[in-house]
Amino acid sequence: MTTNDREQEALRAGLRELVDGEPAGPAPVAEVIRRGRDRRRAAGAAAGVLTCAVLASVITLGLGGRGESETATTTRPTSPTAPPPAHQPERRTVTPGSPATGPAAAEVGRTYPLDWGAHCGLRYLPFAGRMWQAGTVPATPPNLPGPQGPASGPPVVPGYATLTAPDSLRFEAPGWLDAPVTLTPAPNAPGCA
Repeated sequence: MTTNDREQEALRAGLRELVDGEPAGPAPVAEVIRRGRDRRRAAGAAAGVLTCAVLASVITLGLGGRGESETATTTRPTSPTAPPPAHQPERRTVTPGSPATGPAAAEVGRTYPLDWGAHCGLRYLPFAGRMWQAGTVPATPPNLPGPQGPASGPPVVPGYATLTAPDSLRFEAPGWLDAPVTLTPAPNAPGCA
């Protein structure tokens, strides 16, 4: 018998001992699933505790470290032309074949879905029968969809327009623009310039 044959025989004998010592049966799938769920629950609980701790520290910092005995005061912006949004709007996407163009006439304070055509930059915006001009022109975001969906022609910024006063418009595009854009009427706008 060669060395290789002896090693193989020893390996076979060791494997027989292992097999003989273990009861044959189905794989422990239920146990593995239970352990996975337990780990996921534990991770979720840890994330919940961490979230509460972060919120508590943010609230404490928001109170200026004054503690819970003193009350925090909230101030509202004093500008009547740009009130804060009532809620944080969600990121929009275009509806292929049905771009959001806004109403023919808009109500002050109401928010409308709107796709802002960005093929000539984000300086002018047609909305509610008027042309509007951005006070600060935002950079055109990369990877914008077209009016028919992704990669379909001139890019648009899907967002929301709110007439905040008769001569003030706010355009928000969460996930596309970093901050809302304030626009004012531009009766002599050249359009694409």
